[in-house]
Amino acid sequence: MEAQGKRELVVKGKFEKLWVRVNNNCIVNKHQFSYSMDGIRFVNVKDAFPMRAGYWKGIRVGLFCYGKNGMASFDNFTQKVLQ
Repeated sequence: MEAQGKRELVVKGKFEKLWVRVNNNCIVNKHQFSYSMDGIRFVNVKDAFPMRAGYWKGIRVGLFCYGKNGMASFDNFTQKVLQ
């Protein structure tokens, strides 16, 4: 996870499957990252956080692999708007 220029390892390991999720509540400005090993039980990554002024350009969701020799393969990407 990266926040304010600082990166922090959330879970170390090699995973056959890993689900990642972000819930964005723009009405109250609270955003929450979470992950799951089975696609059912999700674990929150730290606390929900507000988006702040600065580089903020609106919510843009994406998946990235950082690292010198890293690789990530994504089978699916779904975005839902919940009302």
